[in-house]
Amino acid sequence: MSTQFFKSSYSSYASLRFGVSLNNRASVFLQNYPPVDMIRAAEIAEDLGFSSVWAGDSLIDSPRYEPMTILGAVASRTSEITLGGSIIQPHLRNPILLALAWATLDQLSNGRTILTLGTGGGTPTGVAKEAELVGIDTKKRGKALEENVEILRKLWSGEILNHDGEIYHMRGVKIEYFPVQSPPPIWIAAGMWVPGAQDKTISATPGYTRSTEEGGAYVGAFDRVARLGDGWFTIMIRPDEFREKSKLISVLARKHGRNPERIFRAIECWLNVNSDKERARREIREMIEGYFANPVDEETVERWSICGTLEDCVKKIEEYRSAGVQEIKFVMGSKDQLGMLREAGKDILRSFL
Repeated sequence: MSTQFFKSSYSSYASLRFGVSLNNRASVFLQNYPPVDMIRAAEIAEDLGFSSVWAGDSLIDSPRYEPMTILGAVASRTSEITLGGSIIQPHLRNPILLALAWATLDQLSNGRTILTLGTGGGTPTGVAKEAELVGIDTKKRGKALEENVEILRKLWSGEILNHDGEIYHMRGVKIEYFPVQSPPPIWIAAGMWVPGAQDKTISATPGYTRSTEEGGAYVGAFDRVARLGDGWFTIMIRPDEFREKSKLISVLARKHGRNPERIFRAIECWLNVNSDKERARREIREMIEGYFANPVDEETVERWSICGTLEDCVKKIEEYRSAGVQEIKFVMGSKDQLGMLREAGKDILRSFL
């Protein structure tokens, strides 16, 4: 697939796209989903007609196989499907190494990559330990992300980098090879739901009218998307909340002199299509609890899942599409990862052709 086709396909708003998580976390805790099956999942997803495959990032909080290694293997076994890192936590790596690694992946895939950056989430203890391991204050992860965006784009453009920031200090740095895309798109994660969290300052943003309860909203993170992102990625969000946050990003983007229509909108949901609604929900809950290695509450399951009969799933997907979602990344909410992937391809994709 040509780079030009890739760029035009992701700047189009004509249709809803569907991606697949390769779930490099599940490959650690499921005995029947070894690492080689992640590569097989990518091949199946491409054959079925999914738009993208994704691998996530963590050190020890939710241990998983290293995402860029997986995506490199996928690049060699696919030819059209987009390869996404979601989310990649930039503060866990040296920015120059990240620039080189992603440029390599973009070359191997002939320009089929999307890099989604985020500050990460998980248990407070785990997040703090990861920050300690890489020598960064947990409260400065957002600043590290912003500086990474600037550093990556400068290095990928061929500039000599002279960066004197709050987190990184680099002088006279120039890399000698570059991605196919100029530059690869960078999406930014924002809006992770936290039970009970509130940020009333969101309603005070000029030009923004608050019409629903703004649980878990962080203006700074959304402003980061509006200023720096080629796309917005989020999880654990209801369709009505997505519409409100999307509106906020548009308001903030215009404030920063950007065209909000150039910011792609994507979400992640666990998926289980099953005529037995209770079984579908139970299987998703088991997978989410395996993912976190901890119990989860019912609201987390509800917010983070699309499950039930095909009709139930299609209805909720349509609600997201009406709210402005342009891509849904499915995480297979079943211990039979490849089986559920085939089911999703057969039922979900066919329903939206």
